[in-house]
Amino acid sequence: MSIPERRISARERAAVYALITKSRLANGWNPMPAEEAEPMVLTWAEILNDHSVPIEYYNELFRLAERRRVAAAAAGQPVPTLDAVLLAAVWESELRDRVRTKRLEATTASTARNCDMCFGSGVRYREDYPGQKGAGYVACDHIDRTGFVNR
Repeated sequence: MSIPERRISARERAAVYALITKSRLANGWNPMPAEEAEPMVLTWAEILNDHSVPIEYYNELFRLAERRRVAAAAAGQPVPTLDAVLLAAVWESELRDRVRTKRLEATTASTARNCDMCFGSGVRYREDYPGQKGAGYVACDHIDRTGFVNR
């Protein structure tokens, strides 16, 4: 068995080891000593990094994966093993888009507060816009003081 050669930070190593320990305990197995778990830690870290899973979402990801296992058991279907592949699948299918939307909303809210055109209201007055006569209110593109346009 070959061990991935990628180096990971101590924080990432600890977070992945915690996931492995929780998954083993959830399956009714004993935890592995850290030294013995090192190849598994590196492999899981590689899989989770390949799917760009942020460390701060590991615990939520674990809970969602466990819910998926419970739902499978309740439906009389085979229960998937709680491993890095299941965690990556749950990230891709359930959590990734929610995290991206949450981050985008936070960025948009921050940009709107700093907008020189609408001052956070979301609409701005425009005297002349193409194809229309006269002035009116339009949705703001939120141009902040740094020139960043958030569309």
